[in-house]
Amino acid sequence: MEKLAKKYNVQLSVAMRSPERPPELMSTAQALRKFISKHTIDGYENVVSSLEVLLGMESKHPFEWNYLNKGTHEEERMEEFDRTVVKDMIELLEQIDDTIMNR
Repeated sequence: MEKLAKKYNVQLSVAMRSPERPPELMSTAQALRKFISKHTIDGYENVVSSLEVLLGMESKHPFEWNYLNKGTHEEERMEEFDRTVVKDMIELLEQIDDTIMNR
């Protein structure tokens, strides 16, 4: 987001559970999608579509989404996450990062 912040006045509104923890992925992804969509920033259309795919995964794969938000050490897990789904989510995040960093 630093790249966007240098070129645009980026102010994202994100929800946080506590001041000691970073914002959750869902809140950050929603805020970034809203900012880019609202400002119609050329060259970032695929970022918006990637964010929409990522955000859609929350309802399809809530266990994996929770894993990305909290990590593996914060609570007992009753089931194993699907590594393929997590890999797909991480690849989407890397694609978003690459697009933003290379603009």
